[in-house]
Amino acid sequence: MKELSKDIETIQVANLTTSGTSAHNGTPVDMEGAEGVRFIVPITSAAATSVVVAKAAEGASTSAFNALAATSAAITATTDTTGNNKVLIVDVRNPKDRYVQVQTTRATAAAVLGAIIAEKYGLKKLPPSQDSSVVAQTVSVSPST
Repeated sequence: MKELSKDIETIQVANLTTSGTSAHNGTPVDMEGAEGVRFIVPITSAAATSVVVAKAAEGASTSAFNALAATSAAITATTDTTGNNKVLIVDVRNPKDRYVQVQTTRATAAAVLGAIIAEKYGLKKLPPSQDSSVVAQTVSVSPST
């Protein structure tokens, strides 16, 4: 089995948020030459009753997006720690349009989101050149004994 990092392109599409209830969208991902993209949305902390939703949208340009059906991941925190240190994952395979964006909403009570990561997969050109948001990458293979 080969290393996963040789088959995907990793991009940080949104920075850490402050505590709040506002929407937080990622930078659009250009899907040219890729089969799909997986977004990883960390929930650093979520107050009791907070609702965090992550969904995907696509568009022919980077300025207008349409929601994709059945691509929402959500958590409703029922105690102060239900959503803490958890992640939401939204995976989009074979989007119709060239650009895909992760869109998050935070409602009812405050939540903090960590930096949102996109992983493009099914790349036509391998190995990928990593996005400028990736400052270092290494692969460690356990030596045989």
